[in-house]
Order: sequence, then C-alpha cells, then structure tokens
Amino acid sequence: MDYISQRLELDFRLSPAIDKWLPGETIYSLGCRQHTVAGNAKASDTCLQLFGHRLIGTAHDLPGRVGHFVRRTKGQFGNAESCIREHTILPYYLPFRSQRESANAVAAMSGESIGALKAQLGILATRFGAAHPLKACKRCVEQDEALHHVAYWHVEHQLPGVWICPWHSDMLWIAQDKWMGVDRFGWYLPTDTKLAPCTDADVRQPDLDVLKRLADSSVALWSLPSGFHFSPEKLGNLISSAMRERELSSDSGRIRLNAFSSAITEVTHTLVGIRELSSLPSSVDQARSQFTRIVSAPRSSPHPLKYQILILALFGTWESFLERHVAKDISATSVVYLSGKHASSDNTDKRAEFLSALAETKASMNSLAHKFDISVSTAMVWAASAGIASKRRPKILMLDVRKKLIRILRRGIGKKSVAKGFGISIQTITTTLRTEIGLHERWTQARFKRAQSEARNAWAETARNQSNPTSKSMRLLQPAVFAWLYRNDRAWLERFASQLGHAPKHNHANIDWDQRDIELAKAIKSAALDWYSRSNTHLTNARLCQLVPGFKSRLSKLDRLPLTRAVLSQIPQFKLEQCQESLKLW
Repeated sequence: MDYISQRLELDFRLSPAIDKWLPGETIYSLGCRQHTVAGNAKASDTCLQLFGHRLIGTAHDLPGRVGHFVRRTKGQFGNAESCIREHTILPYYLPFRSQRESANAVAAMSGESIGALKAQLGILATRFGAAHPLKACKRCVEQDEALHHVAYWHVEHQLPGVWICPWHSDMLWIAQDKWMGVDRFGWYLPTDTKLAPCTDADVRQPDLDVLKRLADSSVALWSLPSGFHFSPEKLGNLISSAMRERELSSDSGRIRLNAFSSAITEVTHTLVGIRELSSLPSSVDQARSQFTRIVSAPRSSPHPLKYQILILALFGTWESFLERHVAKDISATSVVYLSGKHASSDNTDKRAEFLSALAETKASMNSLAHKFDISVSTAMVWAASAGIASKRRPKILMLDVRKKLIRILRRGIGKKSVAKGFGISIQTITTTLRTEIGLHERWTQARFKRAQSEARNAWAETARNQSNPTSKSMRLLQPAVFAWLYRNDRAWLERFASQLGHAPKHNHANIDWDQRDIELAKAIKSAALDWYSRSNTHLTNARLCQLVPGFKSRLSKLDRLPLTRAVLSQIPQFKLEQCQESLKLW
C-alpha cells in the first residue's frame, strides 16, 4: 500500500456518524456522507479512503472495487456480495440472466474494476442508455432530513424504470451534475446538487398510474431473492398463454400483430416523454418492430424494461404476473418462446401451426412435414424443441450406435472428434444434437465445463511455473486463457488473483523529468507555431495530442512538467508573433 493510501485509510470506530447503512442507502450515498464528515477537499481523497483508487468507486449505479470497500471498512457494512445485492442496482439485471452471468457480475464489481460489465449485461446494446441518472424524491429528502438529519440516495429510486417515488407517488428529480457529466466523479448528497425535473411535460393521472405500475415492477424485480432466475421456457409459455387469453394470438400461436402492437402502445405512449424511456414505441408500427421479435425469435435477452412493458401489457401488474408464474405450470407444447436460437421470423407462424397440429393429431412426422412443406429433420428439430419425442427409422445410426453417440456427446466432446471416431458426418452429429430432447443443452453445458477446467488448469499451471507469479505477468504469458476466464469465470479468476503477489512498485526515479519537460514544452511551442501559421482557429489539447507525439500519455503527469503546463496556459492567447518570439528566446 502506498503512502497516500496509508494516510487516507479509515478507522471507522473513530467516525460513529457513518458506522451503519441508512434504510435503502446506496454505496455511493454512503461515500457522499463520508466525504462530508471527513471534510475532504478533493473527491479523489474520499475515493482513496473507501476504495483505494482515485476514481474507481464513485459510480452511483454499478461501482467497482467493492471488495476493497469491505476491507477498508473492516467488514462492518457487510461482505462484498451483500453490499452489491442490497445497495446497488445490479440485482435488477440478474433474474433474466443465468447463474453463471450473475456470479461473474458480482465478481466484477468486487474486483479491481467492473470492466465490460455493462456490455456483458446487454445494457450498452439498448437504447435506454447506460448512464442511469441519479434520482431523488423531494418528499423523501425532507423526510430523511427530519428522521436521519441527512438526505441520502435511495437504491429504489435509482432503478431503471423508476420515475415515480414508490412511497409518495411523486415524480422523481434528476441530479444534473451527475446526469450532464459536469462532475461525474464527485460526491453529492441530494441537498448538495441541483435537482431538475425528469420531464418538462405535465403528467396526467392516467400517466402516473402507468408510471407507478412500472416503478413497482422495477422494485419487485430488484427485490427478488438472491439466486432467483426466470426459466426462459416457462416464461415463454406463460406469455404465450396470456396472449391467447387476451386474443392477441390465435390458438395455433399466430400473433395478431395489430392487436398485440396496440396493447403495447397503450402502456408505452405515456412513457416516451421521459428521457430514459424515449426509445419506447409511441406508435403501433414501432411497437410491432420492437416487441414482436421478443415473443417470436429473439437472439439474446432484451433489457429487463422490455420484459416489464410486455408483462404490464399482458397481465396489468407485476403481482398478477408473478402469481401466475409461481402457481401455474403451462404445457410444454406452447408455441411462443423467449430464448434460444429458433427459426427465422418468416418461419415462426409455420412453426407454431406445425406444433399445434402435432399436439392435436396423431399424424406421423413424415406426413406433417409434407403437409407444411418442410424437411423431416426440421420437423423433428421443432418437435424436440417443444419437448416432443419423434419415432425414428434409422438409416445411418442404428439404435446401439445412437446410444453410444448420445453418451459421448453428453460428455461434451467436440463434433469433429465424435464424427471422426464414429465415421459419420458432422451434419449427422448436428442433427442428433437438435433432435434428441435436451441433448444439445447437456452437450453445451458439458462443453463449457470442459473449457472451464482446461482454462483453470492452464492458469494454475502457469502460476506454478513462475517463481513470483503476478496477475500481470501471467496475463502476458497466457492472454487467451485470461480472456476466457475474464469473460466466463470471473469469480474464480478474482479468487485466484487474491492469492497471488503484486508486481513491485517503483517511483520511476531513473526518468529525467526535467529533460522530458524541456523537450515536450519545445515540441508544443513548435506545433503551436506551425498551427497558427496555417490556421486562425483555436488550438485545443485534443489537436495537440495529434500534433505532438507522446503528449497524450503525458497529460496525467503534468504535475511533474511545470514548463509544459506554463506553455499550455499560454495557448488560448497565443499569437503568431508571440510564439515566434518565444522560440527565439528559447
């Protein structure tokens, strides 16, 4: 630990004012209170105290280095996972993700940096934005000051889709300094920053009702028990059943596009005035484009807000949906699905009609395939995806050979190796995986476990082969293994890294900063002379980074480069004659 970190490390026993969480408080809010109590002049000092870094940790939505926060506060606020799950918005995104993705997300926030977490959660790929504006309720501010003598940030207010206070039903206000990026690394309590309304339009009572239902669904989603994950199949079947009940789809599963799109816009048209929700459909055509793919053939899990809108349109309230989800087990032959790779949207209706006919008749797979103008193998794949086994008349794989093949595939062996071992084509392997109920999922899981085991063993072996292994040295030796573990097994990677040493730090005393300062200042003056001889426009730092090699990498070291700082301060008033005279005197 360096001198600054030692100097700023806290002993919270000496600070009783912030020895516990306030009800529903965010990690960022606790940092704001610490910044005020400690009387720190710089936001970076508070960040160093709490997170051991000058910047990482100031995020109000998904902060990083929570593990450092727990160690520096001696665990009195809970362990890293409890801090993340109870005092950040991360749990809102996890129920529609897998258990593995959830563990990786928690590990990312506990570790050195969240890295590409927002991209991995699919937040960056949506139109809702990844900034998560900092929000407050003015009545909550008054109430908190009366009860706790300080206004603070509530985690429920920060959730996507929450624009009305769950307790007071008042519209929320946005902290402009954080939202506009004026001081994105600052610590501001609700009373320290300018709060602006989230919309300029007057909100009518019907609109408030929709906003209230949306906010309640966001809070309920965030409040689901740790480890709860929606089953994509059950979720798809439940939505399929609700669409048929509301006559938004036919009994065969064909979506009635106009009725379905109108049901969506009844919910969304009142929400588009809010900036975060402005990308929601305001017309039937937009609703058809955005939401039909969710209930037909999506390629990935959409943003939870999309699911919430769909659920409110079909069930009215989140409570009604959850009651149905818990109480009713819909038949596996329902024809609307919400995950996995399915047929293209052009084949969705045909697929639905085929499965409906398969469930209602005793016709053979061959005759149904002929009736719907599809191949027999496609018919078997569609049936297997709905949990319906097909009778087989093998031409290539005899029964005993097929059983052996299935046993091998369940172990996660690659297609090429299996095909070579059995003397069959890869296409035959693919068909077997797709037409045997549950086999493709078992094979995929086994493949992941094999890859995980190989990556872990390779990483551990690399550490054993080094006398003083560090995360950085191992990453240089095994970049591909590191990349796989970082994306798919981050929790294990963080635990392994915590047992390693750290690369020795040095103060780069061998660098001649004076000489570097002289050379860089002269290069900047030369670039300025050339610029003003060709242009009358202002010379910016961004342009200087392009004109002067190495200048960009020195921006963080300007405290060691006084001559360079002096030149930069002169540039806004730099005249061509002054620049020329400077060079002569230099």
